Amino acid sequence: MAIKDLLVHLDETPASATRLQAALALAAACGAQASALYLVAEPFLPGMGGRHLPAELLREHLAHAEAEVETLLKAARSEADRQGVTLEIIRESGPLD
Repeated sequence: MAIKDLLVHLDETPASATRLQAALALAAACGAQASALYLVAEPFLPGMGGRHLPAELLREHLAHAEAEVETLLKAARSEADRQGVTLEIIRESGPLD
């Protein structure tokens, strides 16, 4: 059975770059496509009894997070192009609860 598609989770941790490199190397070796998944999580404050933040603050948080994610995803796409691997970007946002 040949590997055709790989899914790699990206985030802002140092391990993310290692996961991306491993996925791209495996995809290149197998002639597979890679998909990078990044989750932009809405803030959740368990100390507030599970209530969410006000809508305006939530929109500001998500806008800031999306801007930071864009830099990371551009770097991932650039690295995939350098290695000759097709990289699909999957960006999702939503609550953690």
